[in-house]
Amino acid sequence: MEEDKLQLQYLQVEEVKNAFIRQLIKDAEMCDIHIENVIISFDTLNDLIQNIERILIQISRATNGFEKIQSWLYRVDVSEITIKNKLKQYPDSDYLYVVSELIVKRTLQKVVLRFLHNQGKL
Repeated sequence: MEEDKLQLQYLQVEEVKNAFIRQLIKDAEMCDIHIENVIISFDTLNDLIQNIERILIQISRATNGFEKIQSWLYRVDVSEITIKNKLKQYPDSDYLYVVSELIVKRTLQKVVLRFLHNQGKL
């Protein structure tokens, strides 16, 4: 949880927030998922997670929807084991909400690490 709080603090840095948004869009587009209209502005990370969840719900209804979702998970490096562990930890959680949360948090983690590396802090 401390790690999540620290990463959220970095979203206050405009450079990190912009890089985060660009990375989310890039990773999604590489999987033929278009999210640019829902992530340009968000008040909280939870708002963003819920917006992405809504998109994933729509995508999951398409013929090849779950393939696209799996591709996005692979692209951002979220394993099936990570998803299963999160669902065990929070058994009442919706699968697509958990997937959305893990995609957002993993992308943020990568962007923050890249930012810290470029700042010479790692």
